[in-house]
Amino acid sequence: MAVPLPIIADTYLWTVNYKIGTAPFANVLCISKPSSSAAIVNGNMWSVWTATNSMVSLQSNTVDYQNSYCLPLNGSGLADIAVRTGTHGSVSSPAVTPQTCAIFTFRTGLRGRSYRGRMYLGGVQNLLLGTPTTQWSSTGMTGFNAAITAWNAALVTQGLTHEVLSRKLGVATPVLQIVARQYLGSQRNRAESQE
Repeated sequence: MAVPLPIIADTYLWTVNYKIGTAPFANVLCISKPSSSAAIVNGNMWSVWTATNSMVSLQSNTVDYQNSYCLPLNGSGLADIAVRTGTHGSVSSPAVTPQTCAIFTFRTGLRGRSYRGRMYLGGVQNLLLGTPTTQWSSTGMTGFNAAITAWNAALVTQGLTHEVLSRKLGVATPVLQIVARQYLGSQRNRAESQE
């Protein structure tokens, strides 16, 4: 049985949807911004995602963005959906296979499963693969860390706080550190979506 979303003021679930060919991807992040709205946070997060050297800069131009969706967790607000078609990844290089992702681990100041998270970023350019292709190259890791730095700077500019949401505990905890992993992430069920 799925755990329902908690009610938390000034907190939002932001989703960005994109695809490579017919393979769909979605990244869902918990964001806080006091005295705001779903439409404003949606626009702010899109600016963060597409900021210079941020997440889009790691992705192949074969990535096609579809939309972004912002759901307020205040229990009464309406979600905001913005069409993002016509936006692509920034790099003229093929993407890695849809089952292969870059992993970013989110750390808060608290211990335990409810206080950590991760993101699987799809559509990363294949030029960032190492040799052999079982992990990301040192160039890839440098790019991932540059994206983390740009991400954090853009969050501050937009007045946003990136958080980890615990549905079990009904709390959202600020992310204090993002760590890029050198090993390749794998999403097994993505292969099924191509059939």
